Amino acid sequence: MRTSRRGRGEGSIVKRADGRWMGRVDLGWQEGKRRTKSVYGRTRRAAADAVRDALRALQDGTLRTDERQTVGQFLATWLQDVARARVRPRTLSGYESVVEQHILPELGRFRVSKLNGQDLQMWLAKLEAGGVSASRRRYAKVVLRTALNTALRWRLISSNAATLVDSPRVSRREIRPLTPEEAKRLLSASSGHPLEAFVVVALGCGLRIGESLGLQWGDVDLEAGRLHVGEQCRGSAGTAPHDESSWPSGNG
Repeated sequence: MRTSRRGRGEGSIVKRADGRWMGRVDLGWQEGKRRTKSVYGRTRRAAADAVRDALRALQDGTLRTDERQTVGQFLATWLQDVARARVRPRTLSGYESVVEQHILPELGRFRVSKLNGQDLQMWLAKLEAGGVSASRRRYAKVVLRTALNTALRWRLISSNAATLVDSPRVSRREIRPLTPEEAKRLLSASSGHPLEAFVVVALGCGLRIGESLGLQWGDVDLEAGRLHVGEQCRGSAGTAPHDESSWPSGNG
């Protein structure tokens, strides 16, 4: 490398063997070590401009200084220190499940600061090729986008790559309610069956299956003739919620 005389405020600028110019910005001491950040340009002037931009960003606190952290390392921190304090245990379990199953295997070793839209588009395509459902892929992308919003606020990244890719389209199944005649036949068929009460309540109140299964005796007020519908019976912990209203908003 050939060192070039530097101008005021340019930092250290050298010409590399590949013809590019490289500038270094002193970040000071971090974790007991002297840290620097390298920036590049095709010409000496371009490298000098990049150094000055980096110095300004360092002064106003917008310079990304830790570019070695991987997606896996960041998500571990986000789940433990951010998500755990903001969401319910069941929701956190869903986050952990989708991170472990669908995000880390493909993206875990990527550096957070280097993640781009193309990386995420290829990741979603691989999930699809692996048979992962559209709703699960969409949920994985939402969780990653929410986590990267935190990285953006922490200034680990300058933009959220998850906002640059399209979300998988989830087809909506048409809901066809039972006709009055079908409802009568169902009531007749369930008469005397252990699930008769379940069928009667579900049909009579127009409840969803999950709402019916989630009912407890505390939800029943026989004197007032009222039934309180609150919690739904969901799948095992770690499964993704199917209702998008329960997904993270992306502001995490």
